[in-house]
Amino acid sequence: MTSPSVTDSSSTQSGHTSLPPPFGGKPSESIVEFLIRYGLCAKANGWDEEKACFKLSTCLVGRALQVYLSLDSMIQSSYNAVRVALLCRLITPPYEAAATLRDRSLQRDESVDTLLYELNKLYSESHFVAPDLTKPIKDFPSFSTLIKTDTSDSYHRDMILKVLDALPPDIASRLRVMKFTKVEDLAEQARIELATQSYDSNRDPFKTVDSTVAPLSLTDEQEEIDELRQQVAALTDALTNEPDRSYGFNRTYHRRPGKGKGGGKKWCTYHKTDTHWTSQCKAVARLASEREAGNGGNMSGIDNNMLDHPNGKRASEFTGASSAQQS
Repeated sequence: MTSPSVTDSSSTQSGHTSLPPPFGGKPSESIVEFLIRYGLCAKANGWDEEKACFKLSTCLVGRALQVYLSLDSMIQSSYNAVRVALLCRLITPPYEAAATLRDRSLQRDESVDTLLYELNKLYSESHFVAPDLTKPIKDFPSFSTLIKTDTSDSYHRDMILKVLDALPPDIASRLRVMKFTKVEDLAEQARIELATQSYDSNRDPFKTVDSTVAPLSLTDEQEEIDELRQQVAALTDALTNEPDRSYGFNRTYHRRPGKGKGGGKKWCTYHKTDTHWTSQCKAVARLASEREAGNGGNMSGIDNNMLDHPNGKRASEFTGASSAQQS
């Protein structure tokens, strides 16, 4: 004998195509996907409108069944009207679908086809506009028109931006410069990029919205701050203890006293002394050169005190040496 469970299960199935799993209206379930699968089953089995409505009621459980029982009997008896009513009552609210669409990204080991299917579903739910169910049944829109895929330019533009945002950053940066106009072309190229991309074991996982960020270590941060402070202190100490070095011409250091306050003194820019002028220093150097060459020199106009200067000392030595040679 056949058990009652087998008899009950066979009564809800067709000899051609089995019914989809029962739909309960949970957030994880899609009413659009369920109604599409049920419509394909009813069409394949050749059910009339009355049988299609009856079979549909047997596939609803939980919240979905409560919504079905709350509908008017006229709506329950119309195959198109009951599907439209269930769609409007059980579809994900547009604001929730838009939030999920914004945060959706490609997960590891997920294909582009799965991602594109989910994005299309969320996009249609976020842009869904429910018709007025208080109108007569004959004025209800067709169920197929409500679930028809959008093919407008705005749809392709929005979906291209979303797909690029959902892909890994390195792949999205390469695809963004290609300037796609159709989301299908973008999806095809994304499949190629993901298929040719190397996945090594040391590669960082995709960063998604659901990824958890490790908390910052206060110990490591404090050690880094202490190290930076030590480097700054070492640089400050080196600059403080470094002797003052002047490069180039220091106008204040080489300035003649006669051109500033307390002027009137003689000044030599070569030896930084106020005992003689620069021109006199040149004369002493010239005299030393002449005596070294053996030529006589004219010492008129040269102060005898300048002979104590290093250049003057050198000149007197040459002068004494030449006098000894002559004697």
